[in-house]
Amino acid sequence: MPPITLMMDCGGATATAVRATLTGLLDQSDLSWAARLVDAAGIADHPVASMTLTDPRIGFDDPGDHPLGAGLTIAIDAGTILHPHALAWLRYAALRSGAGAVTCDHDHVRRHWARGQRHADPVLYGVDDPSLRAAVPPRLVAVRGDLAGMPSGGGTRSGAGLRAAMLHAARAAQAPVAHVPRILASMLDEGVERLVASDATSIASGSSDARRSRIAIIVPTRDHAAMLAEAIDSLIATAAIPDRIRVVIVDNRSREAATQALLAARAVRSDHAVVTMDEPFNWSRANMLGIADPRVADCDLLVFANNDVVMLTQGWDVELDRLLADPPCGIVGARLLYPDMTVQHAGIVLGTGEGLPLHAGRHAAFDDPGPGGRYVTQHDAAAVTGAFVAMRREVLAEIGGFDCARLPIAYNDIDVCLRARAAGYRVRYCPQIELLHHESKTRGRTRTADEAAWDDAELADIHATWGDALTIDPSINPQWALGGAAFDGLREPGMSEILAFIDRSAVPDPWRVTKLRP
Repeated sequence: MPPITLMMDCGGATATAVRATLTGLLDQSDLSWAARLVDAAGIADHPVASMTLTDPRIGFDDPGDHPLGAGLTIAIDAGTILHPHALAWLRYAALRSGAGAVTCDHDHVRRHWARGQRHADPVLYGVDDPSLRAAVPPRLVAVRGDLAGMPSGGGTRSGAGLRAAMLHAARAAQAPVAHVPRILASMLDEGVERLVASDATSIASGSSDARRSRIAIIVPTRDHAAMLAEAIDSLIATAAIPDRIRVVIVDNRSREAATQALLAARAVRSDHAVVTMDEPFNWSRANMLGIADPRVADCDLLVFANNDVVMLTQGWDVELDRLLADPPCGIVGARLLYPDMTVQHAGIVLGTGEGLPLHAGRHAAFDDPGPGGRYVTQHDAAAVTGAFVAMRREVLAEIGGFDCARLPIAYNDIDVCLRARAAGYRVRYCPQIELLHHESKTRGRTRTADEAAWDDAELADIHATWGDALTIDPSINPQWALGGAAFDGLREPGMSEILAFIDRSAVPDPWRVTKLRP
């Protein structure tokens, strides 16, 4: 069995931090390992350095001896305490999945000589997402020897830089990055905090090379003239290129005089169209009627917006251009806030609570970044809300549009996201586009027994169509509690759940789902 080589960054670390990591290695159930102390001049004359003499597996790094070839190479910082079965788990996950790289979860630990360890602040990852991994980088990365990304001639050989290089090498080689949903690394509080490298993509804003795609905004409505006007006007006023926007108002039996006057005024504008929908409410059908209007036939980007939103982001259209210019990105959703500026929607997560789709971040404080920074970081999501959702026209046509027959009111946004994922597209949550949302102000919330029964029937229908895809979310680590709100509490998953997650994380596209019926 080839040994696991650990590259341990000792730069700026205390002797206590170095000792904590090395003694953790001595306790490993997998005994086949070798540790190389990198940038260790600061502890070369400290008694902790004598461990290189008492255990032949520990040594100072030789820059000319790159640990490439068979086995795994792991990059960690001094002060990282490994779980006793950490190396065994990482080796097993790599062999089981055939992945190019393996990551794990981590937390922080404070130790007492008699009372033991107190753990806090766990970071629990979903499947590999470069954006979320950049927001909160993993503190341990294991990679196949041939992908170790250890450049000669002065390149980074330790710490966060090496871990980022390892993940980049695996992704560049299209080798899966598997994840073990276990806290296998704990950061010692007495250790030295280091700046971590981030490869997060900066957000474009009004760049001169932005695409000038025409954008159709479809807004179903029934009365509430003032709210409708505010929604539409905010979208136009904040656009970087407002002259490429066409607004289609789908009027579903408005009766108020103020609304009739507003619709008449908007109907004569060259950048507006009003489509009459004199039939029972059907959100899916309203959207399909809107995009069928010939006045937006040349619009290749489609935005579906509720009439109770207010755009807060200047240049939101440029950000949509940037995201949807990426062919794998099929659908984009935004961060929605309640009027009191708490979070209403930071993406939709599946399989938590009672198994219902839930909004991530609901009622979180405006400045709460969320677990792993997910409320404020662009990332792939299982689904996003239809209150503000955008896609290319060609994508919606390819996946068959919204389901007007089975899902006229609820879960149509979930369904369209699942169909996009089934076709190989990604659903992207974009917090850089931010809106206020007066949730369900026009249709109202589900109140009566019949309305609740209707929602349950639509939920049963979409579950019959998608099965486990409706309850399995690749971004949700199985250590999160299932009851209550998303990310509210922890649980101990069973072994079958852990292995199933490792397997899902290592498939070529863990977001792709399969439809059970046409």
